Amino acid sequence: MKRAALVLAALALLGGCKADESGPYRVSVIGARPVPTNPNIGPLPAATHLLNGAVMQGLVSLNAQGEVVPALAESWTPTSDGLSLIFRIGDVRWPDGRPVKAADVVQSLKASMAAESRNPLRGLLQSVTEIIPQTERVLEIRLAAPQPFLVQLLAQPEMAITRQGKGSGPFEINLTTAKAHILWRRVPKGLEKDFSESDRRKSEIRLWGESAPTALARVKSGDSRLLLGGTYEHVPYLGPADLPGNLIRRDLVQGLFGLVFAQSTPLLASADVRKALAMAVDRQALTSLFDPIGLSPRETVLPVPISKGGTQARPAWMALDRTERITRAREIMASKTETERVLTINLPKSPGARLLFAQIRADWARIGITLRLVTGQARGDVELVDAVAPYNGAGWYFGRLSCARAIQCSTDADAALDRARKAEKGTDRLLALQEADEFLTEAQIYLPLGQPIRWAVADPKLPGFRENAFAIHNLDPLRPQLRD
Repeated sequence: MKRAALVLAALALLGGCKADESGPYRVSVIGARPVPTNPNIGPLPAATHLLNGAVMQGLVSLNAQGEVVPALAESWTPTSDGLSLIFRIGDVRWPDGRPVKAADVVQSLKASMAAESRNPLRGLLQSVTEIIPQTERVLEIRLAAPQPFLVQLLAQPEMAITRQGKGSGPFEINLTTAKAHILWRRVPKGLEKDFSESDRRKSEIRLWGESAPTALARVKSGDSRLLLGGTYEHVPYLGPADLPGNLIRRDLVQGLFGLVFAQSTPLLASADVRKALAMAVDRQALTSLFDPIGLSPRETVLPVPISKGGTQARPAWMALDRTERITRAREIMASKTETERVLTINLPKSPGARLLFAQIRADWARIGITLRLVTGQARGDVELVDAVAPYNGAGWYFGRLSCARAIQCSTDADAALDRARKAEKGTDRLLALQEADEFLTEAQIYLPLGQPIRWAVADPKLPGFRENAFAIHNLDPLRPQLRD
């Protein structure tokens, strides 16, 4: 295990360092070094996602528990028909000292929703028909149909409000070094005299983006107080790091962790073949691969029924035991030629991905499938979806599996989802979502493996950190507000 040796070596090198409790708050994020980035260019790496959330705030934000709290907006009120949300902007200023106005917010939101925007949340805002500044501090978002989860969406870092590429805080980059960004609480231009440098230093956070072995070594040595960004890819590094169990914190997120199928492969155009592949996967075997975090297995598109007391579509093969599933899958594949039974899968280069590939390859070999690994930009016949749901609603799941994604899909499910988005009555929306669930499940568009894995390393008593259902850990709750 070359990687394990690297972790141990790094731990030994850093073992003599200890963080000063009264000094800067040091945060390590697994991944590339963060750079403040326009959220409308596409999905962002984990460290950049965190940095953006620190220097660019939205109308609302998430607290440590994952609950929606005020940010630019000091209050928000839905209309009685659910077709509008009224936001009141607080006393917030841009870096140049200019007050944040409703018109600024409207312009930024429209840029995120524009046709050319690649904002990851753009497709979830289709119900928004107008965004109107009513006064300098009040704006209205109008909807074609009620969207119960809109405020949760607006709290995501992707929906940050910017002006001329700049955000309004709550932090700013005070200094950038070769290894880290040093962040202080933002003080708008003209108000610097109200806060001493000592006051601002008390809010300091040093943010690193680095490899999992280095980040774990930094935490182990005491040089970093918090590690974020852990996924299934990085779980194998935890064993060699040998951290106390109470430091490893798992976010109990919902979302998609499973496989989708390319449109271009004739073999995968068959729903029966897709079902055979789903039946062949040994999900119980997958659970032990990712200890000590663990994988919660799943066999359905949705993690829970669409509504309390509602129904949840389940594939018919769920009633079969493991032996019966393999027998049925072999029968389906028996008519396929050896050439047809070769598939490729795209996975990242990481120890967790290698474990996952080995297990799926072994499972599919039992029904005659030869699975080969591709990485990088190469398209696989099969690809992994590993994504956390940004709100607690079924529509996100169905949207991620729609025909717009250039995967094997169900036009019937897409049509049902469109009806749900346009439904004015809650009962009609629920019925349409249930239909979409049934269409996707019957067509086996998605091969579920389990719940996404998201983890961090933090002391249980660390102030400002809590596990939450979105695995979003904003920096704002970690350090005290400035007081004049």
